[in-house]
Amino acid sequence: MDYTAIVIAAGLSSRMGEFKPLLNIGGKPALIRLLDTIHSAGIEKIIVVTGHESELIEEVVNKTEGDGEHSGDGSLCVRARTQREPSPLCSPSPSVLFNADYESGMFSSVQAGIRRAEGSDAALLFPADVPLVTADTIRGLTAAYEQSDPSRFAVPVFEGKNGHPLLIPQKCYDEILGYTGEGGLKGVRGKYDAEMLKWTVTDRGCVLDMDTPDDYEQILEYYKMRNKFEPSSTRVFLVRHGKSARHESPIYLGQHDVPLSDHGRHEAAKAAEKFVKRGARPKRIYSSDLCRASETAEIIAERLGGVPVILDKLFREMSMGSWDGELIEDIKKKFPGEYEKRGDDIRNYRTPGGENFYDLHGRVTREFHRIFAEDFRDLEEPGDLVIVAHLGVVSSLYEELTGEGNATGYWPHFKTGSVTVLDTPDWLWGDR
Repeated sequence: MDYTAIVIAAGLSSRMGEFKPLLNIGGKPALIRLLDTIHSAGIEKIIVVTGHESELIEEVVNKTEGDGEHSGDGSLCVRARTQREPSPLCSPSPSVLFNADYESGMFSSVQAGIRRAEGSDAALLFPADVPLVTADTIRGLTAAYEQSDPSRFAVPVFEGKNGHPLLIPQKCYDEILGYTGEGGLKGVRGKYDAEMLKWTVTDRGCVLDMDTPDDYEQILEYYKMRNKFEPSSTRVFLVRHGKSARHESPIYLGQHDVPLSDHGRHEAAKAAEKFVKRGARPKRIYSSDLCRASETAEIIAERLGGVPVILDKLFREMSMGSWDGELIEDIKKKFPGEYEKRGDDIRNYRTPGGENFYDLHGRVTREFHRIFAEDFRDLEEPGDLVIVAHLGVVSSLYEELTGEGNATGYWPHFKTGSVTVLDTPDWLWGDR
């Protein structure tokens, strides 16, 4: 589904006494920390609604590393410049929308954001003063929403308390824009409380706001506690290869080797630019040895200055056995019963001479853990871990690292050329 994130950063911060969106949390302004989280959750359409100190927010959002410093009280946050070219503090740069009516209250800013978000399937509403919600919460909420009735409000719930973001369905946009009654957004949302999707999470950060100085101190303490073990700044970049050359009719691609199409090479180049924007610093890139993946990896490696590419056949797509490279319509005609069995239970079904999803998952995750243990775990500065592979491989690694799963094992939001950035979970490091 097509989501737009709306971040409300328009208030006066009167109870805080300092401008909340730029308060320092772990070396970043709160707003930038939140924007980075939203982007790492895979949400690329982001609107920041401003009002008070709008010019300052726009300056901070558009700042690049190495340009200056902000301490979080209105001065630019210190961030070491670690690459040759400056990159945005938050990536991609969001759309900044000034709400001239911001002093009338938060609801006017919500309406301004919804008006700009028209056309998206749903909006995710984030107050800038709730900066520690996790990417896992955002991804989990949207996944739960898509597996339920995608026409109702949805919200993460921590220990019985509603948190953020609030997911607003498209069907309510016009009602919000035309609402003049009491309670603002709560007045609209309240009509749908009985049918609201409430998704239980373990993320305390989704309910922590910072209206007052005491709230801010609690957030700082929670941030320190949550990040007390940071053995490395290593991130995992999962890349699905660019689009491959087309056949006359759809085939079971599997481990059948085909090159990138011209469009696929364009997608790979766009993926490479995302690496630059995210400040990626891999010492090597691991790739499936199938050429649609290895070509993608080489394009990314060249853009990063010639990073070595290590080809690994264990990161190949799921083997379809005797179906590999065959026309889907032919398999359907020759083996209608087997074709139907696979459709009914895609995780468990094993094609003749091939693999099922659990075989793939075991192969891929074992190799991932081997690489992490041998090449990363004991290094002080191992860099980022980059794996360029296929839909099944990327989906398996995503499930392994986030603990999330779905009925098929395949995550449709991993489009060709997509780049997904995950923090390495603490359990990967163990006792060093």
